[in-house]
Amino acid sequence: MKNRHIYLTSTEAGESLKLTQEQEHLCKVVYKKTDDPPIYRFHDLWNPINEYSEEYIIVPFRSVFGGVQAYAPGKEFANIIGSNLDPNPSPSWLNLLKDNGIDCAKCVTDGNFYDPSNNNKYDKNKSGAQCECSSNMVGGHVLLGQKIATQVVSGGTVNLLPICKHHNSYVCGNGVGNGTGFYMKTRSVGKCIILNNYLEWD
Repeated sequence: MKNRHIYLTSTEAGESLKLTQEQEHLCKVVYKKTDDPPIYRFHDLWNPINEYSEEYIIVPFRSVFGGVQAYAPGKEFANIIGSNLDPNPSPSWLNLLKDNGIDCAKCVTDGNFYDPSNNNKYDKNKSGAQCECSSNMVGGHVLLGQKIATQVVSGGTVNLLPICKHHNSYVCGNGVGNGTGFYMKTRSVGKCIILNNYLEWD
């Protein structure tokens, strides 16, 4: 069975270690998935002669993700332009959410698309399609507390949420690209992943 090596963001403290390329290759940490809660916990230092099943992940010693953050119902958020360029550190962004105990069965939005210019709901998107959720889920790069879809500079901090394909890619109002021209609101209490060092993942 192939061992699962994934690459997560480096902390400031991790960057200060100044590891050599050889040290980066050899110094890794193993995490094991727990059932309750369904998250990964530290298991051991990596031994290259061992085989690790699918319940384990192997990450560089200095690399960690930014953590999990809670949000309240009605929290506004918007998509990030160009997030498709962010290298995926695991089989999928949805897997990263699920591996950290975040339910991805349903879009976290309240189902609506909101006009940033007047806060009204859109009935149809720019192409004339009804503004409604789809059943196809993705791990969406977003900014909590933001109403305008925007670009984020390399090295910035963003959020990852499970949203549907429509909320990730529709174009509404004055939008000019996928996921633009509207903002969203969360339907209930939930959690998201914080991603540090946006676009700078190894």
